[in-house]
Amino acid sequence: MSRKLLSVLVLLLLALPLTALAQDDEGDSKEPSIFHLRGTKVMQIGEYPHSFSYDGSNAVLTNLPGFFELHINADEDNGIMFARFYVEDYQLDKDTLLEGEHQITVIYPLFGGEVMPDYWEGGIADQVLLHGDSGQEAPVLPTVYNEVASWGPALVFVDGEQVLVSDKPLGAQAGHMMYSNEVRDPETGFVAGASPDEPYNPLAPSEAQPYDEEATLLHLVVHTEERDPDAFPPFTSFAHINFLDVEEIEPTDAVMELPILTFEDAAEMSDEEVQEYIDTVMSVIDSIEEELNAMDMGSDESSDS
Repeated sequence: MSRKLLSVLVLLLLALPLTALAQDDEGDSKEPSIFHLRGTKVMQIGEYPHSFSYDGSNAVLTNLPGFFELHINADEDNGIMFARFYVEDYQLDKDTLLEGEHQITVIYPLFGGEVMPDYWEGGIADQVLLHGDSGQEAPVLPTVYNEVASWGPALVFVDGEQVLVSDKPLGAQAGHMMYSNEVRDPETGFVAGASPDEPYNPLAPSEAQPYDEEATLLHLVVHTEERDPDAFPPFTSFAHINFLDVEEIEPTDAVMELPILTFEDAAEMSDEEVQEYIDTVMSVIDSIEEELNAMDMGSDESSDS
């Protein structure tokens, strides 16, 4: 990306929040909108200071373990989501290089915010167009169809320790999830623009290739709210991960027994209660990771025999 283009994009994104230009084109279906999904096969989309990589040069399949689970109700705007994945030599922010291999865990327990555009539908929106020329979200990607998308506070942990702690409830940062149509080449990470061979240009979103109304991958973003004009998007930290293999799952009893938080709950929790909540969710994530690792080992042994 040229320096001139980057400067224009940063000015655009500094002038608008990432969740800009509210419209309400899509409505909820009449069926209950409950999602229990798991994404695997991790693609890391850049790192600080560039976290979109339209030409795919910095969008890589990590070949490291990772998963992202959604257990949410779009009608009630509640539930929980969590992810665990691994990075190697990852620039978390301007001053933090995670040298070697590190575990990142994200807990995403709240949905919505103090000021919400209509298309958020309360924090979890289903069957909604975002980005591109949709008029909903900044044009940092081509227009994408989302079976479900969310916005809300998310907690970030590196090797089990919470980082990027804010003064918001739970010390959370800004989270965003999309279960969308395929927007990147699943092998190269390339995002097509005006032609299949031309990288997407966020200054010309209407020229991008048409989208398919079929959700196939999960996007997870967690970013600080502090601005950094030298980064794209212009935040001091912006973790951007895709999970390319998505399946519907049956939630375990342990998942279903996790507390469903509200903003009022989070604001009133003591430090001890917050830590107890985090420990409870971490225990469930640990168990899921152990189960998935055991399944992978069994699969490897079967393929070798």
